[in-house]
Amino acid sequence: MEFSEKALLALIIPFAFGIVFPLFELYVQLDVFWISALELFVFSIPFYFFLLETPDAFLAFPSAFIFITTKGFIKGYILGKTFCLVDSLIFPIAFTIYAGAIAFHRESAFKEARLGLLSTFLLILAFSIALFIWIVYKQYVTVCPYAISPREVLGFPVRLSSWFCRRFEMLCW
Repeated sequence: MEFSEKALLALIIPFAFGIVFPLFELYVQLDVFWISALELFVFSIPFYFFLLETPDAFLAFPSAFIFITTKGFIKGYILGKTFCLVDSLIFPIAFTIYAGAIAFHRESAFKEARLGLLSTFLLILAFSIALFIWIVYKQYVTVCPYAISPREVLGFPVRLSSWFCRRFEMLCW
């Protein structure tokens, strides 16, 4: 797989996940710890298939940025809340750490079995570190100095959201 194909996947996948995941998150209504772990794990599954070399992990930052920004806009528009731009930096940093471990694991597992076993432990450690960063940020950062309103940015009338909330009551509270 060439780098251009990987870059295209790194742009398409987060946009699709950014549209679908907030609807799932609002429908399921799990605790912030569980939804953060699920978000990090589910978003990383496609990357496990096309991050074959360690330098490919640099695709993770723009991909995670697109994902969390799209998710924030969709969720903020549905709920009528603001979206914090700092989220668009914290999650990509955490995900890039995890994606680097994924790429290293994939590359080393093909070369030598012992190194592949060690990289499996590094993969679990990187997932734990990334999840710790994301959960601590989501749990303890309550005031955002750089918040924007998706409804104001997109310019859609509020009636569309109220129609949406009447049709899908479980998504709006």
